Amino acid sequence: MKLTEEGIELFEFVNQGLASFDLAENMIKQKNGLEEGEITVGCQSHLVTYYLMNYIEKAKKDYPNLKIKLISGLNTNEMLGKLENHELDFIIDTVPVENKNGKLVIEELKEINNIFIAKEPIEVHEVEELNKLKYVLNFENTITTKELFEILAQYKINIKANIECDITELRVEAVKRNLGIGYVMKEAVEKELEKREIYEVKVPIELPKVKINLIYKKEQLTIANKKFIKQYLKK
Repeated sequence: MKLTEEGIELFEFVNQGLASFDLAENMIKQKNGLEEGEITVGCQSHLVTYYLMNYIEKAKKDYPNLKIKLISGLNTNEMLGKLENHELDFIIDTVPVENKNGKLVIEELKEINNIFIAKEPIEVHEVEELNKLKYVLNFENTITTKELFEILAQYKINIKANIECDITELRVEAVKRNLGIGYVMKEAVEKELEKREIYEVKVPIELPKVKINLIYKKEQLTIANKKFIKQYLKK
């Protein structure tokens, strides 16, 4: 059955009302904060592994009954949609977000470094040498790769990916198998660097940094959300 325009408007109104009711009910349930509360976070899988999981581990030790839902595998726009629909409490992401209507709160949590990594120690003395290497990169349409290409273009360097992969762990694995030079967050490979399973490639230029941002709608944060953010993410 096809809805009339009035029917569509009524459906949207009821749907928004139910979402608001669910949000209010959720906030009441979480009145005890982290002791008995629940938080739902949207975060890319590599950031969960190399950043967020450290704080989750600490929070669970302090509050064993705290329930945490992690939503990964979504792009930024999809996570923003779920935030709008009250399906996420907050988002942790590195992709810059445009706050068009001013309804979002965007706070920088940390600035991290991007580096080139290789199977064996490599030091690039002249920037032109970068053209001679094979690379394992994220997809060309990602913010991280675009920013890298923009920096290199200033030096008239035009590199191409030998292998493209949007998962950090797989890019690292490809580097370990000596399939090319990877480009990743330094914090994501600290253990591998310490064990000398891979090496940071020394380059004569400054590579782009990445900002990890916290994104939320102020009116949607529960007591548990606020305490988790204050005690762990902003500590």
